[in-house]
Amino acid sequence: MLSFSVKTIPLGLAYALWAGLGTVTVFLISLIAFKSGAEPIAWVGVVLVTIGIVFLNLGSTTHA
Repeated sequence: MLSFSVKTIPLGLAYALWAGLGTVTVFLISLIAFKSGAEPIAWVGVVLVTIGIVFLNLGSTTHA
């Protein structure tokens, strides 16, 4: 999937999206599937990653 995305968006943006969304997805899966708890600071981190992804997408010359 990453190789398909770099055909339309810059490599740096694609990799940042891939890594950020992967991190958030694994965090959410661990909460739902394994019923693991999360400290408030972990939620702050997830929010910051999500905000970073949004800003990267807005700052890109090619929008995903």
